[in-house]
Amino acid sequence: MLNHLLGRRNTSVFFNLVLNLKYFINLFVFRNLVVKAKYSILGVENRKVSKKFIITLVEDPPSLEAAEQCRQSIHRHDGGAAEYFTAVDERHSEAVFKKYGIAWMNRGKRGSRKVLMGCFSSHFLLWLKCIERDEPIMIFESDALCAGAIPSRLRFRHVINLLDGDYRRNCFVQNRAALFLDRKSYHGSTYYAAYAMPRTAAYAVSPDGARRLVKEALSGFARPADEFMTKGVVDIVEHHPPPMRVNAEFPSYIDRKSKQQGSRF
Repeated sequence: MLNHLLGRRNTSVFFNLVLNLKYFINLFVFRNLVVKAKYSILGVENRKVSKKFIITLVEDPPSLEAAEQCRQSIHRHDGGAAEYFTAVDERHSEAVFKKYGIAWMNRGKRGSRKVLMGCFSSHFLLWLKCIERDEPIMIFESDALCAGAIPSRLRFRHVINLLDGDYRRNCFVQNRAALFLDRKSYHGSTYYAAYAMPRTAAYAVSPDGARRLVKEALSGFARPADEFMTKGVVDIVEHHPPPMRVNAEFPSYIDRKSKQQGSRF
């Protein structure tokens, strides 16, 4: 009798384990279905990103050397090729803004403003290239270094940041739908506090994300590229662990120009 009860109890425990296991499997499957449905509704895709561009000031030796280190590090860790994209310098930045009818928001010194406008113009032209190619691209600034393998497929909607950083800073975004953000006024337009890219040294952008960024630039004010790329304009996610880092050996062109002029941008 005792053995019969013990055997029955053991059987009951076994069935409970099976039922619990079945419950967790169903829960896992259901969760995956929910996540896939959410990604589908939001437009998040597991995107293949093969084209890589390094923004390079070809007439600036430190920038060119840093860009070559960036290219080699990508090839070493990723095995893929990255090509140089000739950056817009301060001599030609105003011409790009005039050509596309872009207005500049930042009110710094004229020299520093033109350098920042050149940086923005380089990213802007690559967004146009992304739209033209109708495929996601990776964008690197010359002072980025690859510290690990970059997956060939990345899950994101608009922009995925490949560099470690902090979004918690106050920036501006002209976005009438973002009513939950703190309002600020600039030249008669309403802007809102929003999260921005920590840096634009390494990220991937989708065609839809590029279209949103270009539309924002043409309809509002352009600003320094990292402040312009906010979560109020595009959906920004981070890749973990971040495969890119900043090359401390080569200060960025903007930082070097800032020191030469003895002022912050």
